[in-house]
Amino acid sequence: MGNQMRFLSKPVTDIQFEDGVGRSFHYGAAAMQGWRKYQEDRFVCIPNFYEDCSFFGVYDGHGGSEVAEFLKQKLHFEILNSLQVQNDVELALHLGFLSCDASIMDPENIAELNDLLEEENRGTAFQILKHQKALEATTATHDDQSSVAGPSKKASTNVTFSKSSTEAIVRAFFEKYGHLKSRRGKF
Repeated sequence: MGNQMRFLSKPVTDIQFEDGVGRSFHYGAAAMQGWRKYQEDRFVCIPNFYEDCSFFGVYDGHGGSEVAEFLKQKLHFEILNSLQVQNDVELALHLGFLSCDASIMDPENIAELNDLLEEENRGTAFQILKHQKALEATTATHDDQSSVAGPSKKASTNVTFSKSSTEAIVRAFFEKYGHLKSRRGKF
């Protein structure tokens, strides 16, 4: 089934934004689904995390969102717990990552990951049904495999689409946040 099952016929270019203000800075984050059937990546922004520290995390789904979602929900708490005991940022990061990594094997967390996976698969099944006609139309009207839904190793034009998707998110980000300046005068 190849790309027809993993990729959409057109990228989803809606952009999820989050912005806010920390103690001495403004921040913005953006995410775009692109060609995937569902958004696999997650991010978290906590500008007033602990004393003088902020916490910003980007979690790459790598083919599924369940671990990215798990980390979004739990990693910063593990780091915070370590910070409150150790009051050493570097050590707290190490301990937080190790603790979160080990906790994935807890039966309760395995069940949570399985629930996330089942929910994700329901979403994938819905997307497949929703886009089935578009996929059939695309494959029926084009003999060239490079026209099949999503990026393909054979399709150099799809690399351009992928690049333009990235450019779209950057352009939308700067349209929304271009007025902000970093301490260096650039964003």
